[in-house]
Amino acid sequence: MRARAQRIASLAVAPLVSLIVFRRVFSTWFLKDDFGWMGLRDIAHDYGIFYALLHPYAQGTVRVLSERVPFLLFPAIFGMNPLPFRVAAWITWIAALVLAALIGERLTGSRAAGLIAAIFWGVNANLTRPLGWASDYNEVLCALCILTAFYARLRGWRAMEWIAFLVGFGVLEVAAVYPAIALLYELSCGARTRERVRSSLYLFVPSAIFALVHAIYIPKLGASYQIAIDFQIARTMIEYLKLAAGPADLYAFTGTGQAFGKIATAALFGALLLFVLWRTFRRDFLALFCCAWFVLLLAPMLVLPKHVMDYALTTPMAGLAWLGGWAVVMAWRAGWMTRVAAVTMAALYLGSTIYEAELYTAWYRDRTLRIKAVVQGVETAHRARPDCAFILQGIDADIFNSGFEDDPFSVIHATIYLAPGTEQFIPMQGEMADRSRWVLSPRGAFAMLEQGRARSLSLTGTTMRDTTSVYRAVLKLNPEVSRQDFVDAGDPVFAAQLGSGWFQAENHLRWMGREGVVKMSGPVSASQKLIVTGFAPAALLAAGPVVLRFSADGSKIGEGSVHSADDRFTFEFALPAALVGKSEIEVKIEASRTLRPPGDNRDLGMAFGTFAIR
Repeated sequence: MRARAQRIASLAVAPLVSLIVFRRVFSTWFLKDDFGWMGLRDIAHDYGIFYALLHPYAQGTVRVLSERVPFLLFPAIFGMNPLPFRVAAWITWIAALVLAALIGERLTGSRAAGLIAAIFWGVNANLTRPLGWASDYNEVLCALCILTAFYARLRGWRAMEWIAFLVGFGVLEVAAVYPAIALLYELSCGARTRERVRSSLYLFVPSAIFALVHAIYIPKLGASYQIAIDFQIARTMIEYLKLAAGPADLYAFTGTGQAFGKIATAALFGALLLFVLWRTFRRDFLALFCCAWFVLLLAPMLVLPKHVMDYALTTPMAGLAWLGGWAVVMAWRAGWMTRVAAVTMAALYLGSTIYEAELYTAWYRDRTLRIKAVVQGVETAHRARPDCAFILQGIDADIFNSGFEDDPFSVIHATIYLAPGTEQFIPMQGEMADRSRWVLSPRGAFAMLEQGRARSLSLTGTTMRDTTSVYRAVLKLNPEVSRQDFVDAGDPVFAAQLGSGWFQAENHLRWMGREGVVKMSGPVSASQKLIVTGFAPAALLAAGPVVLRFSADGSKIGEGSVHSADDRFTFEFALPAALVGKSEIEVKIEASRTLRPPGDNRDLGMAFGTFAIR
């Protein structure tokens, strides 16, 4: 009984240390992609639960167990509360750390090596996002699946190995790499029997099927996800090694100590490399297997040179942790000189990565608290005035890029605009970033405030205040209030700016017939352009692309072809110099064909969002 208690206590050390290091993640809020996944409930309501669970999203992924189920289940029960996500992540992470210790012990034959490895893994600063960001829960759950499958292989539990392996396909695509790990282990460190090698080969069948299906159905990826199989792979590997091995990026949080970070990282990596070479020279291939674990699980990310992300190291780092734990134990047994070297290297790694984790988690928490203040401030104001839109002041680039792209306000069904002029100081990030949906002209803002259709909210620190009366007075002094260089066709407040050819607004968009007219102020300079956004439903494009022709005051300014179904489109057109300075111009749009939906007496040409002259 005493031995069992000691065993349980030893396995609890790494989770406890990790929990202390990453304690701040429990006070972090939602961020960026989280808000997009929150919209799954609306998708399930509109299209059905199976569509919400199985339709490819986020670069064509279908991560049912790690993304779809949590974001459908937790918000439905707990609302917009991140705590259930954090608890789920930590329960999963504790199980993964226990398995890491058990696997390390079986691989090296040393309980101490397994314990040290689990501690090394559990305090690495790169775990900040997987443990503190709901959208990265897939990394933690994937680690558990792969470690469970591998531990089951070590114990000879074939059914358990298959279950954990197959479950991994619903968690993260990297699970398909597991058969290579199992085969390599059997060939390098295992019993090398024909039966065990054959059992690992069978695992390649579902991986091959998964890879084929994924290759066929995955949509075209954005620029940051473009695959490059060339010399850049080596450079990407170096970047990941710097992130994993030591505090190379510590200066990003401190602003100082860049040289120390590089030297410390080089020393830690060099020590591991010497240990690998020594064990390999002794014909002990376990060290090479640990390296292969790191490389194989990282391989899918190595072909994405523009998408180097620290969270991708979650599962691969276990291999380096086993290597480090084993090296410390072997050095301790060799003599006092190697003991000093091992303790020095361990202290350097633990001290630097824990310090980096402290800074990273604090920075991450503070960033989420600012977007939390904005969203909850809008939510409170929206409950008090559900018929109003809200014009936000104090939104800087950091807050905007912390979540606006994924529209957290659609979750609470609130209409939001940036204070006019704010958008000029917000550089866009991400491939889908679009400022136009948040832009409002001074004239439009003033009209909405005057009509009682909007309120102004201002962010100071992490506090949102209603500043409607003050902001209305400021806008009244703005000479641009007399201009109309922005129209949101889907917002009824802009109905006066729409001429003939339009139907009622629906879901923040507005359909036109074959033709539609929008009234706007002329450009203030010849360099300004007309920027148009909209949405093209699949039914409208079933017969092929729709061509939209644009003219301004009778002069043709261009045309655009809409061909991406169920997707937003954006067009930009130069405007004739003759329109500069005009108080009002008429922009006319003509669609090449229309669609009459079943049971609808309207001939629909296209659905539009915003028109802006910038």
